[in-house]
Amino acid sequence: IQRLIGAGGDPQARTPSGDTLLHVALDARAWRALRALLAAGADPLVADRDALRVLSRAVLRGDGEALEVLLAAGVPLTAVGQGEEPLLLAVARRGDEKIAARLLAAGADAGIADAAGRTPLWLAAAAGHEPLVRMLLAAGVSADISDRVGLTPLTAAAAAGHAAVVDHLLGHGGKTEVRTGRDGSALISAAARGHGEVVALLLRHDFAIDVQDGFGDTALIAAARGGHVAVCERLLQAGADRQLRNRDRLSAREVAERRGFARLAALLGG
Repeated sequence: IQRLIGAGGDPQARTPSGDTLLHVALDARAWRALRALLAAGADPLVADRDALRVLSRAVLRGDGEALEVLLAAGVPLTAVGQGEEPLLLAVARRGDEKIAARLLAAGADAGIADAAGRTPLWLAAAAGHEPLVRMLLAAGVSADISDRVGLTPLTAAAAAGHAAVVDHLLGHGGKTEVRTGRDGSALISAAARGHGEVVALLLRHDFAIDVQDGFGDTALIAAARGGHVAVCERLLQAGADRQLRNRDRLSAREVAERRGFARLAALLGG
């Protein structure tokens, strides 16, 4: 590549497969050639055969050394295509805290959100990437920024059953009174999916146990619908009101009966 440039070759040339010389150098981990191409005017915004720019390709591969070379050579964090996901969001989905740390150090916006309003913290929490959640919170990201339907990182983590992430968010400002855009709560989300450890954590932080969502379901009714006996027992021990009814005028016991959970219905009947 360096001889090609020295002989007046085009730094924007492509291989028969559609890769640019920048992508070839990246794949070969030929850092001197990569720097020479950039110095000769190779455009880092030109996409490869998969429509990825060279910076995105390095980040999505988790290649920290390539990322360092590109940033040191002056490639900006904005060198991604219009259709590509912002780098920090892509990294948050995968949970690569080392790459995320380098992006943050280079000035990446920790509060950026996708079209659904989900921030890097939201994505990391929903996927259970606790080390990355810790890093983003340490960077000053709010634990309570919700997506477009009102789901917070805490609710996303609770719904997915990521107890360690839930515990960390609660310890760093996750608000227990936050309701979702569907008028539910983290407790209802966790109970509906049978996440007993998460339910226990939330109850220890004084979540409103009998709050009702837009359908009138409480955590107890939601757990009964899923047949989650252990969760129902935990909620009853914490004082859940078994007499409350949803919009269909059904109590937790009646919901369990309709689902065929006879043992659970007997428990909920008192």
